[in-house]
Amino acid sequence: MKKEVVLLISLISAVSLLISVLPINLVQASSIPGAGDIDPETGVHEDMSRDYEDLKNRTETRWEYLGERWEEILLENEAISSMNSFFEKISIVFRFLFGQPYSLSIALLGIIILWTLIAWEAGGKINASGILKGGTAYLGGIGFAILLAQTQLLRIFIDWLGWLIFVRKEWWWNIAISGGIVIAFFIVHLFSGTIDKILRERREKREKDMEEQNKNFLETLVKSLLNKEK
Repeated sequence: MKKEVVLLISLISAVSLLISVLPINLVQASSIPGAGDIDPETGVHEDMSRDYEDLKNRTETRWEYLGERWEEILLENEAISSMNSFFEKISIVFRFLFGQPYSLSIALLGIIILWTLIAWEAGGKINASGILKGGTAYLGGIGFAILLAQTQLLRIFIDWLGWLIFVRKEWWWNIAISGGIVIAFFIVHLFSGTIDKILRERREKREKDMEEQNKNFLETLVKSLLNKEK
């Protein structure tokens, strides 16, 4: 389990660093003033509302540009280009599993990584709780990840991370947020491991108590039968 988690964290780190070092012409976000007329519909200062929309549009533009550069660079490789053509033909599989059609994008890569983490962690908890065991438990985890993906929550979360990384243009901000995301995932994994341990201990205690109850029942039954024979 530890090897898989290290691999996934490494992938997240690689994507984060790629996001941080790609040559993107980012524009400094304007400061939001506190003065101006108030929009009667929203109750927000009109200047503040305009600046927010401008910031949102510029952040989305940076995210889209990064995706275009990512695809352009990868498609220069013939092997990746061939794989891309194949995956485009089975896009329906990606839509079923991850809730998104196939595209050679950072957003989909992020969704797949997040989906894998969720499926693994959910499978571990199902296995630890004893509801299902072994491979069946992890199939249950995959099913949970599929259902979650179909709600579009994974896409919303990945888009939010992209916005958080690119909300400012400074390189140190991009690296700090990217690193923070990796650390946050690692902390969640550690916390998740603690939950698995608690669930496993409760399951073992429950099984032990059940075994003791069955043993006592059989002993009582045997004694009762012997007494009747006497």
